[in-house]
Amino acid sequence: MLRDAAGREWLLAEKVPIFTEALLDANSSYPQPGVVACEIVREWTDEQGRGRCIISTERPWGVKTQGGETQFEVFSNQVTRQAS
Repeated sequence: MLRDAAGREWLLAEKVPIFTEALLDANSSYPQPGVVACEIVREWTDEQGRGRCIISTERPWGVKTQGGETQFEVFSNQVTRQAS
């Protein structure tokens, strides 16, 4: 599940190894923390001084919600940047 800047929760439909290295199965307790690779499409600072960005989960692995959404507005502090 991904929570966007408006507080809306999105269910991302993909196999477990995309989100975590934990060994999860039907007997695991849920929800579990995880991450999803994404690209930052746009960044800005809102009127309250909070960093925001639009991310796309389409690349690198084509992760989508059950409804097919791939772009989300999130707070910048929700994004962890990795060196390329």
